[in-house]
Amino acid sequence: MRIMLRFAIVLLMAPIFLTAQEETFRKYYGLPYAFADEDGFSIEETGPGDYVLIGTRENAASQGIDIAFWTFGDFGNFRDSSVYVLPGDQQIIGTFAGPDGGFLVSHFTYDTYTRDTVQFSYFNPDGSLSWNQPFIHYNDLREGIRGVEFVSPTEFVVLYASYGSWPEYGSRIATVSATEGVTELFLYQNIEYSEVNSIELQADGNFLLAGETGSEVFVTLVSPEGAAIWEQQFSETIYEAFTDRYEYLTGAHRPAGDTVILVTGKRPQGRAFIVMDTLGNRLEEYLEGSPLIEKGEVAHWYEDNVLFVDNQTTRYFELYDLQAYAPTGNSFSGEGTAEGVSVRSSHYLADRGVVLSALSTVRDNQAFFRFNKNTFSYEVIEGGIPSYGSDEEAKGIAALPGGGFLLQANAANGFIEFWKTDEEGNILDEQFVTSANSEIVTAQDGNYLLYRSGFRNTTVQKVDTSGNTIWTAVMDSELFQSVVTTVADLGEGTFAWTETDVDYDDFSNPYLASSITHSDSTGATINSFTTNRTGAVLGMVTDGAGNVIITGSTYSIDSALIASYDLTTGAENWRYTDLNENFALSSAFSPVVFADGSIGVVTSGHNRMQDENRVVYLDLVKLAADGTEMARLPLEIGGVEILSVEVASREDGTLTLAYGFNTLGETGSEVLHIKEIDPVTFSLVNEFELSSPYGNTEPVGIAFPDEERTAIIATAMGADTSFSNDVLLLVLDGEGQITNIRGRDVLPFDITMGPNPTTDVLHVSIADATLEMTARVFDVSGKELLRQSFRGGTTELDMSTHRAGTYFVMLQDATGRTLTRKVAKQ
Repeated sequence: MRIMLRFAIVLLMAPIFLTAQEETFRKYYGLPYAFADEDGFSIEETGPGDYVLIGTRENAASQGIDIAFWTFGDFGNFRDSSVYVLPGDQQIIGTFAGPDGGFLVSHFTYDTYTRDTVQFSYFNPDGSLSWNQPFIHYNDLREGIRGVEFVSPTEFVVLYASYGSWPEYGSRIATVSATEGVTELFLYQNIEYSEVNSIELQADGNFLLAGETGSEVFVTLVSPEGAAIWEQQFSETIYEAFTDRYEYLTGAHRPAGDTVILVTGKRPQGRAFIVMDTLGNRLEEYLEGSPLIEKGEVAHWYEDNVLFVDNQTTRYFELYDLQAYAPTGNSFSGEGTAEGVSVRSSHYLADRGVVLSALSTVRDNQAFFRFNKNTFSYEVIEGGIPSYGSDEEAKGIAALPGGGFLLQANAANGFIEFWKTDEEGNILDEQFVTSANSEIVTAQDGNYLLYRSGFRNTTVQKVDTSGNTIWTAVMDSELFQSVVTTVADLGEGTFAWTETDVDYDDFSNPYLASSITHSDSTGATINSFTTNRTGAVLGMVTDGAGNVIITGSTYSIDSALIASYDLTTGAENWRYTDLNENFALSSAFSPVVFADGSIGVVTSGHNRMQDENRVVYLDLVKLAADGTEMARLPLEIGGVEILSVEVASREDGTLTLAYGFNTLGETGSEVLHIKEIDPVTFSLVNEFELSSPYGNTEPVGIAFPDEERTAIIATAMGADTSFSNDVLLLVLDGEGQITNIRGRDVLPFDITMGPNPTTDVLHVSIADATLEMTARVFDVSGKELLRQSFRGGTTELDMSTHRAGTYFVMLQDATGRTLTRKVAKQ
């Protein structure tokens, strides 16, 4: 079994030899930990278009459960994640948005038999801890935190209840301050055996409360000392006295600047809506929704047109469309576990009519969904830590004006995303494109075609460089499961696509057969024809003269095949087959059409053997416009696997090839080869290798940001804390830094390292002297030269025995987080 390691790869792909190019930096875009259970709890807003999903994450190193944060934008594009590490297993009771973009988390430590004191921890918008105060022992807290109202970022009012005999068995209101701790204001005893379910701080400093007794419900306004200014108790509706009773009230809310109070609760027939005046007199009552709602829910009013109610205990949610505070009959609800997710708390985006709700998935990945109130539909967005088989996958790359890059990837959440970066690979903008995994090709106008197979159909979606959809074409198929193998843009809103199915020869032997379809942007067919026993099509380009050139294998798969077809008539213009007698399986791919009409194509194959007995070859072949072979450049022979060959051409015609080369067990077994070829002489201009002892690197795209630099995007194994793939951006001949996740250091503390360049001793300093760290020194081949454990502060690494050159120092803490720096030795 191949072990795929995730994070240390930032330093391991090192040049074995270079002639003109030098590696200057790498970026890995992904999340660092694997096999960690995650549980999303709630979502809070930290700024315009910025949100944090709060939950818990299993800590593989400590065997505990930490409080975790995932930040994302309002389109579901995940940005980063972090943890708040405490001893033991943390469990969240509730979260509350603060007035400055920060957020409050109430939590406690638990194990199988014990619970400890509930803590209030207030975090800054970036997830760093602002302040903390202990509150009450969990065993004394009855039914959780019922409500929080902020006075300032450093002080809030909390509603809760404690155990004990009456009146101690009652609802309490207290203030919690960053500096003064907990100060109880009063024990609510206005009504015997009352339960207060909600609290709202009014502009004048009083509190609006709602709840119930054993026989009645109530709404009351009380002073900060607990004295009732007014209170209204009732049991029946004003319309059907003695027949329709209230069971409980969920919450009361006074809209800012209005002279009414809104209340919701439970009646036997369903949800109750009450409109009161500012003294609690009932003006109107309404009934709507399911009678299956339960106590413990929380109500959220948004402006005057939305009521969202969720219950974290029984895990249901309801959204009601309101008009003038009255339900309109439009609602949406969900409960329990559906589609692999359990509903948690929510946040509403009023300007877009969208509710974001946290979910807990059965697949142990945190998630959330976007619910669109305008269409009453929703979609699940799953993300967080990718477990085994849930990798990030590179899809494409383009150079942007100014030296940056457009990276295209299938992110760990399973969706296609576009990441725009600066010239050092730091993400500047991240856009969600589509929820379906797709392949991507560049259109003639610089935009992109995304294509994917579906159940009896094929979808081609054209998007611009920001991921906005230009048009979507859906083509039905007669096949039970359509398999689209490649797409080529033909310009003017048309494209060609190939479809593969199993067919049978005259002797009933199965083989892969393909068809080519010419379609427009609506999905309508312009022309369609079946290729002549060509097998699966692996690549396709247009020659600009009304023909498409396809590459693949003959139907017997023993020879590489290149063929030209007339798009209008479907006639085959010519075909070229390449049979290598020493290799039983051969194919052709990555076709390129040169300015003079000639064609470059890669051919490769192997000898049908497995593991270390397999032998592969790789050639670059140049064909004339009529399919006649003009030149051949052997590139590889030996090894056991060729991984994802990519070919791109500079403006001067120079070809760049990048491919993974696997020799399974031999020295430098995982190698990324990059070669430059003169298209006229068809000779090698430059070549170099980057070795990886951790796992395969599969290039997906090549871009040229300027005359000197070459950028390659690849799917690559991360470091030794994971079994999943990351997206690697490798840039040659550019200035930059070696960093980790999405261009950011992942260790949240200050590290200094020097002198750099160094001579004999490298000093490493960490501000936090309590941290236990491991330092590892690697040379450019990825060989580990030194490993040294130390506690934070300053330590010395002996470099005296190493010759002058470039080295990489990786620092790792006890939780597996890493930071890598490049150091030169004189």
